[in-house]
Amino acid sequence: MLRRLIILSFWLLIIIPGKICSQVRSPFSGDFTKFRAELTTFMGPNLNEDQKASLEAFLSKWDSTAYRQEDKVRIIDVISQLYGRFMRPVPNFDNFIITLNKFIDWKTDPGFLTDWLTGLSEIVFDPRYPSENIDRYIKNTGLMITDNIISEVSSMRWKVKNSRLTFLHDTVFKAIIKDATLTCYSQKDSTEIYNVSGVYYPEFQQFHGTKGIVTWEKAGFSRDEVFAELGDYFINTAKNSFSADSVLLTHKTYFKAPVMGFLTDQTVPITNKILATYPRFETYTKEFHLENIYEGIDYKGGLAFEGANVKGSGGIDMSAELTFSRNDTLFLKIRSGEFMFSKDGLASAEAAMTLFLEKDSVYHSNLAFSFNAKERQVNLFRANNPVSRSPYFNSYHNFDMYFELFSWNMNKSKAVMTRAKGASMGQAEFESGSFFNADYFTRLAGIDEYHPLVRFKRFSEYYYSKTFPVGDFAMWLNKPVETVTGLCIDMANKGFIFYDRKFNEITLKKKVDDFLNSFTK
Repeated sequence: MLRRLIILSFWLLIIIPGKICSQVRSPFSGDFTKFRAELTTFMGPNLNEDQKASLEAFLSKWDSTAYRQEDKVRIIDVISQLYGRFMRPVPNFDNFIITLNKFIDWKTDPGFLTDWLTGLSEIVFDPRYPSENIDRYIKNTGLMITDNIISEVSSMRWKVKNSRLTFLHDTVFKAIIKDATLTCYSQKDSTEIYNVSGVYYPEFQQFHGTKGIVTWEKAGFSRDEVFAELGDYFINTAKNSFSADSVLLTHKTYFKAPVMGFLTDQTVPITNKILATYPRFETYTKEFHLENIYEGIDYKGGLAFEGANVKGSGGIDMSAELTFSRNDTLFLKIRSGEFMFSKDGLASAEAAMTLFLEKDSVYHSNLAFSFNAKERQVNLFRANNPVSRSPYFNSYHNFDMYFELFSWNMNKSKAVMTRAKGASMGQAEFESGSFFNADYFTRLAGIDEYHPLVRFKRFSEYYYSKTFPVGDFAMWLNKPVETVTGLCIDMANKGFIFYDRKFNEITLKKKVDDFLNSFTK
């Protein structure tokens, strides 16, 4: 028992003095008569001229009736709290003093200072808020008073224009914004939201908007030609971007009435309005029917707007579609997961084409596409992917066609199959669908135990369809998807199948059956 008491006494001797030593006495006693001297001593003798001027201006106001007595109590309390967080005279206390001066210099409502000090005390007391955030909050309050800047982080700032802020404190401190322009400045550029109303919460750097208008002026459109109307939305003012859903877009070129969708905007440098990629808007509706977007050209699919560009897009299980007609007769159909619309024309990096020849057609599953609106010129050419090397299939003549460029001027009834643009020479190959060569058939098998055409046919019978997913075929073969994908690309390039990269599925051509039947004869 005696041994335990000795040990306990030893630990008390260690712990109690340690506790006493860790409690550093505050330089602020809370006594009004001593506060001026205490603050001057704490700030120290090494202040620069601006910092000295701020301190002297504050102390002059303190000695006058500029601050109400109740606010003086709150100021001393907050200063003691800041000291308890080990915040330094410079820059932390200096920023606090500068902001306190602004409340008086800009003749703000006395209740504003009271509410702000109350809210600040709650934030400083809350351990969830880092001291760095508190210091930024204090500086941003000063900017709100003098410049209507609600947030400034590094080289980015959000500013309210054409309206003064009003301030309230109920459960939290907040700034009320009404019928203003909210501007984000970043990267030597700016983004604006017009006719803004909402509430800004400085401690969270969060703006809750209830209305606003975003235009496409920085993308070259007039303010009343293309614009989005925002309803309920939130902006994190620590970022130079924002998003909003349930937004109404007016675009007089494409829609007779506003359409609903999702808006994203970001402040990015723009050297040319034609190259602008923001604002962005994606329609909720995934199938629009637009007639005569250019003479003789109709569009079916979804729409997304990215700055100066418009994207036509399909859904998860469908492609977007362009149809080209001449003299009220359908001549060409282009399908793609994504089209680019511009003032100069249309384009797609990967598209499937169907050229109609009475009841027959010419088809290719993967080509690059462009349409020059001024010249009314359609071009289809090889894309930068392996599937694009596959042949065109001509059902009218029943043969595969290998050539580089399909070109059609919509003002003429003649289409041209030719070499690639810029090439000095070109070569075209045409292979009959009834052509069969036994040696070629054998070479197709390689070293595999089963001929690939046999496997295609058997799985087609198992799947009850000529069209099936590559993944299901790979599973049936018990082989990696990558290996089977390579096989499918090779067979597509040899003209045996169509390969759809968007949906990753293949369709067997009649050539598979013809080859197998010819081999068994």
